[in-house]
Amino acid sequence: MADNRSRKKSSHKAAEKKSVNPGMKKIIRRSIAGVCLASAVIIASLPADRSGKA
Repeated sequence: MADNRSRKKSSHKAAEKKSVNPGMKKIIRRSIAGVCLASAVIIASLPADRSGKA
């Protein structure tokens, strides 16, 4: 009986969700936004091909 309880506890700990602290979430979100902004600027700076050929 005691073994079953300890197994349940250990499996419960493995199933627990690890939370990310709010500060880290903010850093990750800003980093992704910065990468998206930089890629948008690079793409916008490329001249459009208006030669009429596909």
